[in-house]
Amino acid sequence: MPNPVKSMAGQAVSSNLAFGKRRPPKMSGVDKIWRNKFSTLLNVSYLVVAGGGASAGGGGGMVDGTLVLESGNSYTITIGAGAGEGTGSDSSIADLIVGKGGGGGGANGGSGGYSASATQTSPVNGTGRGSNGGAAVGAQNGNVGYSRPGGGGAGAAGGNTSSTNIGGDGGSGFASSISGSSTNYAGGGGGYSHCNGCLGGSALPGGSGGGGRGGRYSFGVAQGSQSGQGNTGGGGGFPGNADGGHAGGSGIVIIRYSTTDAEGLTITGGSATTVGGNTVRTFTSLGSFVF
Repeated sequence: MPNPVKSMAGQAVSSNLAFGKRRPPKMSGVDKIWRNKFSTLLNVSYLVVAGGGASAGGGGGMVDGTLVLESGNSYTITIGAGAGEGTGSDSSIADLIVGKGGGGGGANGGSGGYSASATQTSPVNGTGRGSNGGAAVGAQNGNVGYSRPGGGGAGAAGGNTSSTNIGGDGGSGFASSISGSSTNYAGGGGGYSHCNGCLGGSALPGGSGGGGRGGRYSFGVAQGSQSGQGNTGGGGGFPGNADGGHAGGSGIVIIRYSTTDAEGLTITGGSATTVGGNTVRTFTSLGSFVF
């Protein structure tokens, strides 16, 4: 078990998820001495998803794992905004866990925007998820038009362009069941197809997990893009001639812990639900975890 003093430094707060004092559960050895004398510890599972990037943007970086949190400290919960332009904002649990904002089209990020790389890393006892954006492997500019690859998702890279000026789909997101049901997060934004004189196909879908559809133009018929879905960290689609919005979706933070372990504690903050023997607290805006 991590040293509770070194690993759980206090943070400033803005709204509270607070734990009161209680008799600690049975432990042994040094851990029991620390817990009884100095603090109460709580094991939690978490999901952190950052905001998505714009314009065939990457999905927000996704991180899931476990933490041991210590009483007497405050943990600021930051929710990354989806980008209107460029790269999305980070989401975090204090300075302990950080999901990196999804890259805007052509930019690196948690998952890379089109033609760019993923930068999400994995913390101790956790897994960071992010994939590269698609590559421009076909014709981009020429007499028949141009195209853009898809943004990367938490579960798969964005789709590449083709030699016939068809763009790439957004990369798939990744599913988590921390909330009690399987939900996909951090899909990449769809690319763009502009193709007169060839089979342009349909508008390019965003990746599962809130990725926005990319735009398309063919023989005078335009289909607009879509923004990434809010609180999924989905990347926005690349804008087309009939643009419908290309911003990334905002992120989310979810913390889950055993209801039995928290018995006797006063806990507030986020949106609380009970799933089986666990309490799940969901944050979709700035808040804090304090106990």
